[in-house]
Amino acid sequence: MATTEQRAKDDRFFEALFQVCKAVTSSLDVAKVLQVTCESTAKALNAKACSIRLLTPRGDELVLGAAYGLSEDYLRKGPVAVSRSLVDQRALAGEIVEIKDASKDPGFQYPEAAAREGIRSVIVVPLPGRNRAIGVMRVYMAEPHEFTEEERRFLMAAADIAALCIENARLYQELQAENERLRADLRDWHSAWGLETLPEPEELSRQTRPGRE
Repeated sequence: MATTEQRAKDDRFFEALFQVCKAVTSSLDVAKVLQVTCESTAKALNAKACSIRLLTPRGDELVLGAAYGLSEDYLRKGPVAVSRSLVDQRALAGEIVEIKDASKDPGFQYPEAAAREGIRSVIVVPLPGRNRAIGVMRVYMAEPHEFTEEERRFLMAAADIAALCIENARLYQELQAENERLRADLRDWHSAWGLETLPEPEELSRQTRPGRE
């Protein structure tokens, strides 16, 4: 039978995933969803902090998407270059990477900053995209911690939801850009043939709305 402590832990994990899903379904604001993901994840694990970093289009740097529990000094410590971070290279390749002591691990890019921030154990989880990882989620512990398989599965689930939100937002932006390009082409075609220009979607909506008697 599950102990009271285990049930409480399960409840925290469920509540965290629920809050992330709720944010995804109620907002198109990716930054808000990522912030909720960081805060909910950190609280569920009783962690010091959590951050999400996204891979740049060139794939050479991880830029901050959201963070919870980290100081401004730590966040301004410098760029996270993939070429200089063995930990992130492994995570972007699909691994879940655990660091026992970030202040001493040679694969961690800023060990001195981690020591000043009071960070000990860290786990790094990939954010899976359609073709490759699109970023990483990191959870920071103030004390040495060995993550359980249950905790790893929870982190994978949270990362999957966050990544899905990012991918959907990017797809929406691509569709919006393509729609605008097509409309611009049609406007040019109509202009070249001396035809009436197409109404904008808002105007078309007003024209087709039934009037009152």
